[in-house]
Amino acid sequence: MSETSENYGKALAATRHHHATSRTFSGRFMVRYLNDIRQLINETGSKTVLDYGCGKGEQWDNPAYGDGRLLADVLKVKVTMYDPGVPAFDAEPEGQFDLVVCTQVLGCIPSEDIAWVAHRLRSFARKAAYVGERLADTPKKKLHAHMLGSMPYGWTHDEWAHALRPRGGARLAPLWLRTNDRRTKFSKMERLG
Repeated sequence: MSETSENYGKALAATRHHHATSRTFSGRFMVRYLNDIRQLINETGSKTVLDYGCGKGEQWDNPAYGDGRLLADVLKVKVTMYDPGVPAFDAEPEGQFDLVVCTQVLGCIPSEDIAWVAHRLRSFARKAAYVGERLADTPKKKLHAHMLGSMPYGWTHDEWAHALRPRGGARLAPLWLRTNDRRTKFSKMERLG
């Protein structure tokens, strides 16, 4: 893992505390991006998925359909869950995965750490990485309110795209970015690299 900033350590500590004391960050918001994820799985022929920042992992553990099938079974993929803020999923991922998904996670990472995290997402990806991020002026949750100047709150799609573009000459898997703003109904998907 790359060198993290002091602010990253503070944000991670706040996230760990929040996970331990709250029922939120379940991971269920990933379903908002399910159509994109399903399309990428189909287009790339992905069989393995790393959910980077999976939260409590409820998106994979609860029956996705009325017949009781789990989402991983429906998508026909083997899923590895990783979230450094959740003790059950904080073991470092090993190897590569066909597809890496990261939904509504990067908004909780200090701006100065976004580039190395994006590089990390791509380094775990064999075929593609996918980031889904919400555009908003300020977070509804005040988890990182003490760090407002350090967080990417209020970023536009173009600012996210700039921060997530590959740096240097490394040949890494392409990263797909979906941003959306529920207030304005703005939504855009773009391939970066």
